Amino acid sequence: MSKGAWSLAPLGLFALTAFAQGPVAGDGDLYIRVIDVGHGNAAVARMPATGESGERDHHYLVYDTGRWEDWERQATLEAIEQVVPRSDVIDFMVLSHADMDHIGGAAAILGAYQVDKIIRAGKKATVFQSDVAIWEETDRAIKAESAKVLDLSEQDVPAGTRFQFGETTLTLLSGFAVPPEEWGELQPAHQRNAPTIVIRLEFAGRSVLFTGDSIGCRHYEIDDCDEPIATEKYMLGNSDSVEIRSDVIVAPHNGSISSSSPAFVAGVAPEWVIFQSGSAIYELPRTATVERYIRAGVLPSRILRTDRGDHEGPKEWPQGRIEGCADVPFDDHIDIVITASGDLAVGYSQPNPPPEQSCN
Repeated sequence: MSKGAWSLAPLGLFALTAFAQGPVAGDGDLYIRVIDVGHGNAAVARMPATGESGERDHHYLVYDTGRWEDWERQATLEAIEQVVPRSDVIDFMVLSHADMDHIGGAAAILGAYQVDKIIRAGKKATVFQSDVAIWEETDRAIKAESAKVLDLSEQDVPAGTRFQFGETTLTLLSGFAVPPEEWGELQPAHQRNAPTIVIRLEFAGRSVLFTGDSIGCRHYEIDDCDEPIATEKYMLGNSDSVEIRSDVIVAPHNGSISSSSPAFVAGVAPEWVIFQSGSAIYELPRTATVERYIRAGVLPSRILRTDRGDHEGPKEWPQGRIEGCADVPFDDHIDIVITASGDLAVGYSQPNPPPEQSCN
C-alpha cells in the first residue's frame, strides 16, 4: 500500500494513434508502464485502492525487471520511480523465469524498495554462465528481503489463482518451475522459456495480459505453427475456466515466431498488441508474428513496439523502420491507462524522438 501522498495529474487526452503522446492516468485509474529495456521485459503498474479511512491509495506491481548491466539497471529503476515513489512498497513482484533479460534488474530494485510478495519460477539457470551469475545474485537479493516468496520450484500455484489489489484482480494463467511432462519433448530453448509465469490484470471490465517468454510454436526460424504447443496450448486448454481474452497483450517472447500461435492470438482476441523488442541479433518482432495479429483483426495502428525505427534485418516487421537504425533503449516506453469507468487508452509515453537520438 502507498505510504506517501502522491498522485498523477487528472485524466487528460487519450492517445488517438499509435504515435501520439501517451495517455495520462487519473488518481483512480489503473496505470501501467511497459518499460523500453531493449531486448527483454519489464513493466510496472499502479493499481488504485481505497485506504482504511476512505482516502485514495495505491498498490504497485512489477512484472519482470529488465537487463543486467549497471546502466540498464539504473535506467529501469528510474522508469519505475516515475510510477512508484521510493517511500512506497512494491506489493507484488513477478519474476517470470530465469533468463537474465527478465530478472537482470531485480537485485537493484530489491535494494531500492521494500517488496511485500514475490512470485518466481524458481528453477536455477544452468545453461549460460552469465545467466547463472545473474540468477545467483537475484536469489541472494530475494533471500535478503523480508518478502513472502512464492517459489514455483517449491510449491504449486495453480492456474486461476487470484490476487486482489484494491479494485484490480491479478490472475495467474500459467507458471511452472519446469515444463509439465504432458507438454511433451521440447527443444532446450523452449524448455527454458515455456514455464514462464503469465498473468492477467483486470480492472473496470478491461484486461491486460503479460506473457513473458511463453512458447506456442515449435520453430524459431520457420513460420509453421498450425497447432499450438506448450504454454499457449496449456492456457487455451484452461480457457473455459481461466479467462485469457484480453484487451491488451504484451506479446510473448519479444515477437519471436516461436510464440503467438494463431490459435492463441484468436483466443486472446486483443484490441492492442505491444512488442517489447530491442536492437539485437534476432530481428524482432518478426513480420510473420505481427501478421498473425493483423490477420486476427488487430489494426496495425494498434500494434506498438519498444524499438521504434529499428532495422535489424529483413525478417523484422518494417513498420516505422529507419534504414540502418539500431534503436537505443529507454526512449519508447508504452503507457496503458484503464479509467475507473472502463475507458482504455494505449500510447507511447513520449512522441517520436528525432531519428538521430533514437538510433545508434
